[in-house]
Amino acid sequence: MRPLMWVLIALLCAVGSAVVVQRRAEAYLVENEVEAVRDAVDERLRTFDAALKRAEGSALRLAALVSCNPCERPTSDTFDRVMTHDPDGLYRSDKATFNAQIDAGVWMPGSVGGDPIERGFFQRAQTVTTAYGQGAASAFFADSWVLPLTNGEVIYFPQAPGFIYNTDPTLDYRATEWVQLTNPAANPDGRARWTSTSFDPAAKSWMISVVAPFHRDGRWAGSVGHDVLLPQLFSALLGSERDGRSAPVLVARADGQVLFQIGHTPDEGARVPERFARLLADDARPDTGPSRVVPERGDDFALVAALPTLQAHVIYLVAGTHIREALRLELVDLQLALALAIAVSLAVALLFVLRDARHRRDRDALQEDRNRALQAMVDERTAALTAANAQLETLSLTDPLTGLANRRAYATALDQAWRRGCRTQSPVSLLMVDVDDFKRLNDSLGHPVGDRYLQKVGALVAAAAGRAFDTAARYGGEEFVLILPETDTTGALGVAERLRRAVEAEDLPHPSVPTGHVTVSVGVATAMPEAGERPESLVVRADRALYSAKAAGRNRCEVAPFEGDVTDPPVPGRRFASR
Repeated sequence: MRPLMWVLIALLCAVGSAVVVQRRAEAYLVENEVEAVRDAVDERLRTFDAALKRAEGSALRLAALVSCNPCERPTSDTFDRVMTHDPDGLYRSDKATFNAQIDAGVWMPGSVGGDPIERGFFQRAQTVTTAYGQGAASAFFADSWVLPLTNGEVIYFPQAPGFIYNTDPTLDYRATEWVQLTNPAANPDGRARWTSTSFDPAAKSWMISVVAPFHRDGRWAGSVGHDVLLPQLFSALLGSERDGRSAPVLVARADGQVLFQIGHTPDEGARVPERFARLLADDARPDTGPSRVVPERGDDFALVAALPTLQAHVIYLVAGTHIREALRLELVDLQLALALAIAVSLAVALLFVLRDARHRRDRDALQEDRNRALQAMVDERTAALTAANAQLETLSLTDPLTGLANRRAYATALDQAWRRGCRTQSPVSLLMVDVDDFKRLNDSLGHPVGDRYLQKVGALVAAAAGRAFDTAARYGGEEFVLILPETDTTGALGVAERLRRAVEAEDLPHPSVPTGHVTVSVGVATAMPEAGERPESLVVRADRALYSAKAAGRNRCEVAPFEGDVTDPPVPGRRFASR
């Protein structure tokens, strides 16, 4: 019996050892799985925070593009073409031409719509918001918008094409967080700020907005920003996987209000279950990383991670019970035989090592995939923003009606031509072209016909700029200019006369003048640039020559003297008249 007893004792010891080994293995596996989940959650939170920082940068870039100093008056035809004055007193984007998929919509109060400067600002903000909204559109941003202190709104919101038509004269955003968070009194550094989370009844979803201040003439003028729907944001950045070990359960504020829940959108009054309320109220800090592990029911754990920007927490559940049960099924033979205890223990230990290595490889592969996806998204956004900036630069230098250089581009080209003349000691000529009796043409034939005539004359002016460094521009209204570097008076006069004849040959009907067709008058001036002087004298002389051509009967070219102080009275030069 004694050997049998020793065998039994040895067997009991072996079984006991196997149980101890099993329990230690279970504890190790649970701890390892919890830490693996925690690492994944911490990495995802860092990605989440980086996305919020990019959103702040996007709002600041939009604010810089909308800011202007000074803001110019609009071209009335462009403003009237895209805006309508509705019976309720508001100005809105014209329903007949507005397309929410490619345009930013506008609504503005009648008091603002009567101010030409404000009309110009809203027209400019609409162009900027359209181009920027198309570049910034993503799964995170629902829209891009501008809220001026004058009241009104410019918004690129493709998902809600009828949004601007649901406004009424009582709607005023100026006292809301969207505007007041950008007030210098509350935000002296001009940083991007986040509003508090709010429930949008129309979208039936929780949302948050990132806002930034914009300026006009150096003063705070309102707010720009993006609205972010929280379900899309959380689903994209927090994940929703359920693999038996862990799953994100919900996102909630410290007061217990549920912002997001896996599987469905919570109602406005939804509260966290009582079992999770204590986790939100617990002020204990995590030992490492942005998340903390809290024991839950039995062998289960909860991971509570802070989202400071949103003033909320996300709760993950880690199923320790599931892990332990799976291990018991795998190691059941250890409790039956001592002979198998060591072998199974070694197998389990090896299994732990292999699983840990696999988990690390999986995490590394997941991180690499995520980094590649993030880099691709950054490259895509950068390319879109670069294209939008190039489009904005082109728009800022081009006259929208004729396609010629605008007043800003003309000023730059004249300055460059003047410096070129100083460098090469060559003359610079300037042609000032004006459509004769244009007001009478508009009064008799209407502004649409006048616009078409301006486009045709602009095309002839552009054709007269025959060299790559010549510049044709719309000076304003019915006036055009032609900058001719390295051109003397004779050459400039030849270009002017060819242009005058080309317009006359176009035979554009003009019933209000004796000739019966559209003509132009041209003032020609030439100067030899010198260092330290400015080209304004050339502009004044060309303008005086144009005035002389008008006074002498129109449809002619008038040349200003090559030399002489610009304060001298105009001296009649060589004239070309229609025979």
